Amino acid sequence: ILAKRAREEEAREAREADEREAREAEEREARETANRAPFSEEEDAALERGVEQHGQGNWKAILEAEPALACRNNKRIRNRWKVILAKRAREEEAREAREADEREAREAEEREARETANRAPFSEEEDAALERGVEQHGQGNWKAILEAEPALACRNNKRIRNRWKVILAKRAR
Repeated sequence: ILAKRAREEEAREAREADEREAREAEEREARETANRAPFSEEEDAALERGVEQHGQGNWKAILEAEPALACRNNKRIRNRWKVILAKRAREEEAREAREADEREAREAEEREARETANRAPFSEEEDAALERGVEQHGQGNWKAILEAEPALACRNNKRIRNRWKVILAKRAR
């Protein structure tokens, strides 16, 4: 009877060991399969939170703190973080290039608007403002005249100096 019980006990323990090994193999396979699977948005977000809280490189603490990463290992989350950083760098470069293009286009438009306004014929209002400016600041103080007369805001020193010469020539006739 004792021998029979011992054999039954051994058989039960063997079955339990086999079941335990099978369970562990299934869990291992599930982890490995999940480990090879692409990262989900949820996992990426968990990884970003983990890096924010625990710092880059503290992968073990991140794994322990983020349940969404339970099926991943240190190496996989470290490599995924490198991918995320590279993606961010590319996005940042693209954003900076877009902003530079927009800035250049805006500056070109502003420059064109100034040049167009600068080449346009002087209006009577601008001529009157130029005459007032010369009376107040004197001939040759073109910068002071430009600053004092808002009507001349689209002109430059050279244009108002040349216009003043035209006005003087007309008066001399």
